Amino acid sequence: MGRKTRNAYMKKYAKTKKGLVTRIYCHQRHKSKLRDHRPPEYSLQELMDWVFSDIKFHTMFNEWVISEYSKDLTPSIDRKNDDIHYCFSNIQLLTWFKNNQKAYSDRKLFRTNKRSAKVKQLALDGDMVATYHSISAAARATGICRSNISSCCGSRINNHNTAGEFMWEYK
Repeated sequence: MGRKTRNAYMKKYAKTKKGLVTRIYCHQRHKSKLRDHRPPEYSLQELMDWVFSDIKFHTMFNEWVISEYSKDLTPSIDRKNDDIHYCFSNIQLLTWFKNNQKAYSDRKLFRTNKRSAKVKQLALDGDMVATYHSISAAARATGICRSNISSCCGSRINNHNTAGEFMWEYK
């Protein structure tokens, strides 16, 4: 199969139900690595079984096809709790637009770009206590004000890198 033929086939496959779910699953595995999370607890086949058993997916898929594959209406899978890896108890079906809107609304007050900076929590003697995938995650886990953690991570002058009896720095 030539390169052009393969590319055409892959574009067509990506617009099928199986192709879409395969792309979502591959994306989940990739993002899990980037976040230092465990890979999804389910296999591709288990995800397909879960998705295909939900009438909501079929409705969303049909609306996506009718829209001529509008990006905003693309069916996607969202983690309910961003601090937890992909597992059936932590995922839900949303359109790409609603998923993106949810992610943006969670971050718009904190950062203008969509990438989160990992932060390290250190004891005052410098020993590592924990690592978090974002300042917001650290604030939720510790109860320490997010802006105080952020200030610590951005400042190395005059020992202003402590908040809540811990030192903080970007990983």
